[in-house]
Amino acid sequence: MRLTALEIWHVAGRGHRLAECGPYKAFSNGDLETYSGVFDGKKENVQFFFQDGKLRRIGIYLHESQNPEAGAKDWLVLYRTMSRLFGEIETPNNVAPSLDPGQERDFISKALQTMQGTGKTQMAPIAQPKDASVFSSFMRNQVDGEMHYNVVLYFDRRL
Repeated sequence: MRLTALEIWHVAGRGHRLAECGPYKAFSNGDLETYSGVFDGKKENVQFFFQDGKLRRIGIYLHESQNPEAGAKDWLVLYRTMSRLFGEIETPNNVAPSLDPGQERDFISKALQTMQGTGKTQMAPIAQPKDASVFSSFMRNQVDGEMHYNVVLYFDRRL
């Protein structure tokens, strides 16, 4: 049985079914990563972050590349997915795209501009779950002298 990231979040805090999403890579700090996590029907890179032995964050890495334009397109896809799952989405320094292709291009362009200027742009559902904070980031990171771009959806446990 494969669990979606949202289902993982609900059962992981109670210590159930995490093993079913492996295999896992363990980091030296105790965090875990699997490329067998499922989000919105697709296998994705899912990382689990722990604090004091308890799960505190799940990150679903939906885009990892050296192509910022491809990342921006996946950012738009994530906006649509989050809207479907959570309702209205807050997009600081950007406009919510409608189905109009012109607005989609504007959304992508503004996301690229913000991410290139500040290092990241974020969005989040206006209505948040009671026990978690949900938000996403489109960001750039330099690794070994090369720029990499990520689109990540986060679920943070409220402590």
